[in-house]
Amino acid sequence: MNFGEGEQMGGVGSGLLRHLDRRPLTTDLLPLDVRALAHLVDFRISCDATCTWTVQGKVVGSAVMKVGAGVLVLSYQFVRSENERSKVTASVPLVWSRCTLGGERPWFLCPAVGCGRRVAILYCGANLLCRRCLGLAYPSQREAAPARAHRRATRIRQRIEGRGGNVGGAIPKKPKGMHRATFYRLLVEHHRRMTLYFTGAIKHLEVLSRRIESMEGRLN
Repeated sequence: MNFGEGEQMGGVGSGLLRHLDRRPLTTDLLPLDVRALAHLVDFRISCDATCTWTVQGKVVGSAVMKVGAGVLVLSYQFVRSENERSKVTASVPLVWSRCTLGGERPWFLCPAVGCGRRVAILYCGANLLCRRCLGLAYPSQREAAPARAHRRATRIRQRIEGRGGNVGGAIPKKPKGMHRATFYRLLVEHHRRMTLYFTGAIKHLEVLSRRIESMEGRLN
């Protein structure tokens, strides 16, 4: 069973990173998302399965999963280095919570000693633990303000125009079915985010220009 398709990051503004946060990223490890698994298996029935992770159609990881009695047991190989791999087997308790509109949804309980937090995602590292216990940061936490503004502007544009929305294009037309007040609010927010992006990008280029001029001065 295919657990999930990974995504590549990048694009305009993605290089404007701040390097203050040196923690490893959530994207450095394979995520185990209880919400995705719930669409593939019934946690209330004992079963065995194999999970795989793919990026652009290529399998990048796999794990053997056993479910039964409110517990998920996952076995996988963790790559410590090019020549060192270790097998990890972890037992994760499962709990359920009621949804607002009816029904129930499953959660993992982080198996780390002293944690036990209810989480949707665990990460397959040297141990199968939650983001906080592994000390992981989200990629967005390394973004400088201009890159973050551009990413949010892109989301707004895509909400208006769909996945093919052009952040730097002409003012889009109101999509059918969207309230006019919502459309205008999104346009204003998009403009504000893009202003932040261009202001920050210009400052970034000015710093780079001064550094280049300084290097040229030393060479001469």
